[in-house]
Amino acid sequence: MTAYPFTDRGDPTEVTLYMDEAPGVEHPGCIYRAEVIPELDCFYCRHCGRNGRISGAWFTDLLMASQAPTPGSEIADLTAQLAEAIELLRHPNEHDVAVFLKRVTP
Repeated sequence: MTAYPFTDRGDPTEVTLYMDEAPGVEHPGCIYRAEVIPELDCFYCRHCGRNGRISGAWFTDLLMASQAPTPGSEIADLTAQLAEAIELLRHPNEHDVAVFLKRVTP
């Protein structure tokens, strides 16, 4: 979980943007995280009614970066697939080959 503290531009208060499975803004006085609405440059908490300001562009950049594959992960996946294919060629098994091809073929 990555945390990004920032100052709410609507009400100069320190809040924290969390980028995890459900991104949201932790704000004082509430145990829930507010939902970010990047198109409106704001965040809103359905539980306490807090409405704050956040840069939608900054949030979108962080969101896209958090969803990007880590460098080398695609190469590692391909290397693992290649190793599995080589093993199948050494010891062919019709069922295993069919399962492998089904998994790696788009």
